[in-house]
Amino acid sequence: PPPSPFLEKPASMEMEVRLPSDDARVFIDGEPTKAVGAVRVFASPSHATAISLTYDVRAEWKVDGLTTTHTKRVTGRAGERVVVEFSK
Repeated sequence: PPPSPFLEKPASMEMEVRLPSDDARVFIDGEPTKAVGAVRVFASPSHATAISLTYDVRAEWKVDGLTTTHTKRVTGRAGERVVVEFSK
């Protein structure tokens, strides 16, 4: 494939993760995150080119006392904002 185009300035890929519960737990590539709330924003490290980035995002929340787990593979490019929607 051709090389990724250079960005005007180094940029991150932002992921907006929407959750059904404020107290859901979120993991990115297996690592727990610290943010809280029903909508959370995470950013990749900055890159000088619009390279393609892929992350596995896992969300866990309680439903009737039982833990529900959902995982999504998220792909985007540096400089983009990607929305990841988890529903009940």
